[in-house]
Amino acid sequence: MKKIFVIDDYNDDLTLMQNALTGAGYNVHCFNTSLSAYDRINDLKPDLIVTDVFLEFGASSGLASIVHFRKSFPDLPIVAVSGYKKYLDMVEYLDLDVSFTFEKSMSYEKLVKKIDELFKGADA
Repeated sequence: MKKIFVIDDYNDDLTLMQNALTGAGYNVHCFNTSLSAYDRINDLKPDLIVTDVFLEFGASSGLASIVHFRKSFPDLPIVAVSGYKKYLDMVEYLDLDVSFTFEKSMSYEKLVKKIDELFKGADA
């Protein structure tokens, strides 16, 4: 079973993503901050990180966490999510090497489908 870290400081979105991913058979660990996720990454060894771009202290903290995870774990897939398209555009503009971006206004079933496709492509 693939293990996914979900990082979001908005509890409603965290719960929605957790329910969708758990319902699809993934082992999901949720965190309200990127720092709490980083503290557990070595012992839990996730297969994927799904992180909100606009975290604790604004977009700069979410973007910085993506850079930090990418630098520390270069082979770990990262999905950037946000309710604001402009922040997802920043991720792409800055070329932060995420597997894909996802706008929260879309159905979380679409997020699950894209993650399924990501894992299928990695296992091929």
